[in-house]
Amino acid sequence: MKKNRWTAPQTYSDMTIADIISLPHDLLTAAGAEDRDKWTPATASQSQMSEGKAVRITGYFVSARKEGPEACNGNDSNYNDFHLWIADSAGKGKQESLIAEATPYWEEQYPKWLFSTFTTLSNQHVQVRISGWIMWDEDHLSDVGSSRASLWEIHPMTKFEYFSNGVWQTL
Repeated sequence: MKKNRWTAPQTYSDMTIADIISLPHDLLTAAGAEDRDKWTPATASQSQMSEGKAVRITGYFVSARKEGPEACNGNDSNYNDFHLWIADSAGKGKQESLIAEATPYWEEQYPKWLFSTFTTLSNQHVQVRISGWIMWDEDHLSDVGSSRASLWEIHPMTKFEYFSNGVWQTL
């Protein structure tokens, strides 16, 4: 499952948040929340063209939220994703942001990835660099325009950096 990839990319390509938001998605949007196993070959191909990309984005932390139990995490309340909203410039809201997700596996790899730390950094709206895999999250179609700019996400996030005292710090 794409949501819980356990491998870190060997290399990352720098992309802007706008570049990711504008990745082709017409067939994916038309498929709505339909299960992936019911997608047409053309729809599956459209997702595969981008979901194989490992990227690094630079932006500003907008918000953080801890998710509840999800099927991809065994519906276990001990294993929750963190949603991180990242915008391309300071002062933008969630509706103009890209979501990056810290999944339970990667949270275990980086013990400093604590929700309290992400909340503190998001409240400060710090500049961040997020690295990870691109993924289309078809489960949130109704959120586009209100609490996200796109269904394209960085999911899972495999590296988190923030700018502090003139240098990039790895969390």
